[in-house]
Amino acid sequence: MNNLASALEREGENGRAVTLYEQALEILLRVYGPDHQDTLAVRENLALGYGEGGRLTDAVSAHETAFAEYLRVMGPDDADTVDARLNLAKAYHFAGDAAQAVATFELGLADVLRVHGPDSRLAVAARNNVASANRAAGNTDLALALYTEALAEAERILGPEDSMTASIDEKMMSLREEMSQKNE
Repeated sequence: MNNLASALEREGENGRAVTLYEQALEILLRVYGPDHQDTLAVRENLALGYGEGGRLTDAVSAHETAFAEYLRVMGPDDADTVDARLNLAKAYHFAGDAAQAVATFELGLADVLRVHGPDSRLAVAARNNVASANRAAGNTDLALALYTEALAEAERILGPEDSMTASIDEKMMSLREEMSQKNE
C-alpha cells in the first residue's frame, strides 16, 4: 500500500495517496504496532502527503507525531529521526509558524552536524534552512549573516559551481537587495 500510495503521489494523485497512507497506517499499527520501522515510515509519508495536499494543520500534527515516534523508537542519533525533525520544521514553515520553524530548524541543524557531520551536503542544506527560516520570520540581519556562513560552507564543501551553492548565493543577494531597498 505504501508503494502504491507513493506512486500515486508521484503521479499527482495526492488525495488518493493520502487515503492509502491512512489505510496503510491503520493496518501497520494493528499488525506490527507503533514501533515497527514500516509503521514509522508510513506515518512520515502520511505527514508529507498532508503537506503536499495543502492540509497544513494535519501535516503539522502528523509531523509532530512522526518525529516524536522516531525519537522514542530510534533515538536522537538515527538519520530517520533527524529527517523527521527537519520535515517537522518545514511543516511549521509552510504552515506560517515562523518562530517554531526557526527553533526546529536550529535543532535540526544541531542534529545534522552531530549525526552526519559538519562537512556533509545535508549540513549545508540545514544551514540554508536556518537562514531561510530566519528570513521568513523577519530576522533579516541574522538571516544575512547565516546566509553568508552557509555560502562559505557551501563553497568549501560543495564547490562554487554546485547548484546548492548557487541557490544560497541567489538567496543572499536577494536578501541584500531587499534590505537595501528598505533602507532607501
